Amino acid sequence: MAKTKEAVPAVCALLESDNEEYFSGAIETLGKIGGSREAVYITEFLAREDLTVQQRQSLVRVLGELHAVETYDTLVEYAQDEDENAFVRMYSAEAIGMMEKAEGEEVLIALFESDNPNLRQYVIRGIKHFKNKEANDILIQGLKDNHYKVRQEAIAAIQENAVAEADEYLIYRAKNDPVQAVKNDAIVSLAKLNTSKGNEYLLSQITEKKVPDAQKSRVAKVLLEEGRGVSEIVALAKETVKDDRRKQLRYALGKEMAKYENQAFGDIALDYLKSKDTSTIGTGLDMWAKGRYANCTDEVNALADKADLNAKNKNQLAIKAARLLGRDLEKQSEEKAKEREEKEDTKNAKKSGFGDAK
Repeated sequence: MAKTKEAVPAVCALLESDNEEYFSGAIETLGKIGGSREAVYITEFLAREDLTVQQRQSLVRVLGELHAVETYDTLVEYAQDEDENAFVRMYSAEAIGMMEKAEGEEVLIALFESDNPNLRQYVIRGIKHFKNKEANDILIQGLKDNHYKVRQEAIAAIQENAVAEADEYLIYRAKNDPVQAVKNDAIVSLAKLNTSKGNEYLLSQITEKKVPDAQKSRVAKVLLEEGRGVSEIVALAKETVKDDRRKQLRYALGKEMAKYENQAFGDIALDYLKSKDTSTIGTGLDMWAKGRYANCTDEVNALADKADLNAKNKNQLAIKAARLLGRDLEKQSEEKAKEREEKEDTKNAKKSGFGDAK
């Protein structure tokens, strides 16, 4: 670390360079290796009138990374100045939160009343560092914001801070938000929070008939990532195996189940393998490959028996099964070639004998 600190003066010197490329690299490095002294230096550097807007934005952002409370008053001044560049205000708000000074929370609460949605978004990024009731109230308020970026930022912060009391608001967003991306984020956060209300809602998306298949697929993915809803998802997958109108959901569920080894997937993997649809069989092979379920072994072996590298119309699924089983495909294909030759010889011999008799 000492050698790293020794590099600080050289890095600061690069800030004085007129080369924008050097400036960007220097400020990024300073955010990683600098300390309080460098933060004060940056604050003084910000007073220069020859800085571009982009340079000022970068400098303010680094002040937050340095967590230097010596620069707190300057950042508050920037954040509260309505004539200041919007991005400088935004990054200042985030930096104030990163410093975690108690008085900074009230500053951010007041800034959240701004008409600028981008500033409100960065207030969320800042205030999440306080992790108390007042901060959580702002995060929940952010879920009700009229701008989708603020709602998304609030969802991310609620997930990060495990704000369980926000589950009802997340459910509302998952059901009613006009922006699909926000709905998707709310679903992920509900799964991560793992509250009884949230889980009840998510499972209902799997079991209720009226829920669109696209929604069922999204919810199944996040539930499986958390190791929940397995029996409900397996039951849903079994429904799709019997209904070719729902192939897309069948494939999506199989793809997700194939990511995990779970003995509860053995029966549905076998159902996939016994399907007449090639994509379904392929997905079943993926599921078996992950879990090596004993009840599927005979089906996989039977499929692998059909593998032949020399066939005119190669059975790619059979070849895949054989490779998954670790078979010697070259040897198996040679044996099949010999079998074909023997059958052809027998066939020709019969034709020849029949012709002589005639």
